[in-house]
Amino acid sequence: MYRVSIIIPVYNVQNHIGRCLESIFAQERSNVEIECIIVDDCCQDDSMKIIAQKLNNYVGSIRFVIKSHSVNCGHCKARNTGLKDAQGDYVLFVDSDDALKPGAISCFINGLDKVGTDVDVIVCNAISTRYHKTMMNLGDEPELIDNREEEGLSRLLAREIVQHSWNKLVKREFLTENGLFFDDSIINEDLLWTYLLFLHSKTILLLPYVTYFY
Repeated sequence: MYRVSIIIPVYNVQNHIGRCLESIFAQERSNVEIECIIVDDCCQDDSMKIIAQKLNNYVGSIRFVIKSHSVNCGHCKARNTGLKDAQGDYVLFVDSDDALKPGAISCFINGLDKVGTDVDVIVCNAISTRYHKTMMNLGDEPELIDNREEEGLSRLLAREIVQHSWNKLVKREFLTENGLFFDDSIINEDLLWTYLLFLHSKTILLLPYVTYFY
């Protein structure tokens, strides 16, 4: 049984959070325990009210946890809060104005099952809803990368893989053992985090399937 923690930082996204949450509801799978950690970064709009309404009407097996900041701290600390509270074997970051494709978690897990080995990072493709096209060059077939020669890092630097934290299923133990939390002292923190992620990872699985709407 796999355990997956989905982490969503939330701040003033009342026009998008309903769609995002509904995309989480669509991820249920019998052999995966899913928890969704929603981090309220001191919202000033109706985001949390919408979340409460959605969760009150939700019937399913996904466990939802809400963590609240007393002051607005930004995306970095919100993600870190979620990561520190996560219980899953794997972690997936989702931005609150984006959405997962139905069956996204199944896609990640099916890829992991077929490889049958210990994988630090699994990457799937994403669609830009603004430009209506895929955002990564991941080939046509699943590919397992032995990262000892830093091939994964080379692909990242060549922009074949987007330098964002979302849509990457990452082993939680790998993140915590390597201290891969987000640095809130810099701008574009995703760039540094993703670089370090690919620098430290030993195995990376690339799956050419779309699982995320950006």
